[in-house]
Amino acid sequence: MLVFRPVTEQDLAAVHALAAQSPVGVTSLQGSRARLAERIRQSESALAGDIRFRGEERYLFVLEDNDSGELAGVAGIDASAGFGEPFYCFRNDTLSHSSASLGLSNRVHVLTLCHDLSDASLLTAFYAGPGAGRAGAELLSLARLMFVAGHPQRFANTVVSAMLGVTEAGDVSPFWDSVGRVYFGIDYAEAERVCGEHGRRVLASQMPQQPIYVPLLSESAQLVMGEVGEEARVGYDILYGDGFEVEDYIDAFDGGPVLLGRVSALRSTAASRTWPVAAGEPETGDEWLLANTGTAGFRAVRARASLEAGMLRVGAAAMQALQLGEGAWVRALPCGGEGR
Repeated sequence: MLVFRPVTEQDLAAVHALAAQSPVGVTSLQGSRARLAERIRQSESALAGDIRFRGEERYLFVLEDNDSGELAGVAGIDASAGFGEPFYCFRNDTLSHSSASLGLSNRVHVLTLCHDLSDASLLTAFYAGPGAGRAGAELLSLARLMFVAGHPQRFANTVVSAMLGVTEAGDVSPFWDSVGRVYFGIDYAEAERVCGEHGRRVLASQMPQQPIYVPLLSESAQLVMGEVGEEARVGYDILYGDGFEVEDYIDAFDGGPVLLGRVSALRSTAASRTWPVAAGEPETGDEWLLANTGTAGFRAVRARASLEAGMLRVGAAAMQALQLGEGAWVRALPCGGEGR
């Protein structure tokens, strides 16, 4: 059984191995082993704290195979996207140019560097390894939002996620080559490595403050703006199905879409409910995403369950994985529903 749980210091080697497998562009996993160790310490500290108001907390979770003890994925969420540094992205805007004397008027698509989304909470560090499968990837992605539902004081009312954009063979980003490379003279993979070690602000803050006229970009860059890369397709589909929406923002590095979700409207947060749990194998029943109500002891699994007389009947293996006893409360979300 795959179990979603907070990362611990003992996971460092396995998380570092997963980070090495993750695609270029998952910036929060691109740093050194020391930086990952610091990220783990930040998460443990955030979970241990009695948080009344959100701030700089950063949470990191792993997906563990309970049978083998191996990790199958990693995912995180930051309480504030721009607490320590602004969360930079490009906003799609339109500028109007006109001349009354000449009788001319033209509207031009431009990109404006902004940090409009800095106050939102930010989904980060998502990577589902080959052993996770689609069901595991769904648990890995949505369980952190069920954690948000159980601890709303720790997070904003809006959650954002910058999805990986389109890249070509050799980790070439057409968007970066037409925008970022012009200013910094380094390739996309190197830019992500620098940001993984030092934070995105070190490059993003030096990007042009004036609007970028989209028609002046290469055709290949224009074609990939707002398009999700193949390696991020599963993660994108999961979040989109949960109720996240594509709005006016794209990633400042690879041009991928930035998804926005209102906590009050997401299926994983708004439709999940808490029930007292009854021990026993459900004779019938669909699969549910199940999570306990802990913080540092947070656990989530995907398992069969059935609602009976106001209680949710859950099998022994799931109960043990969730560290729950008879009558304890569990947050539950039926699998397979749509958020829109």
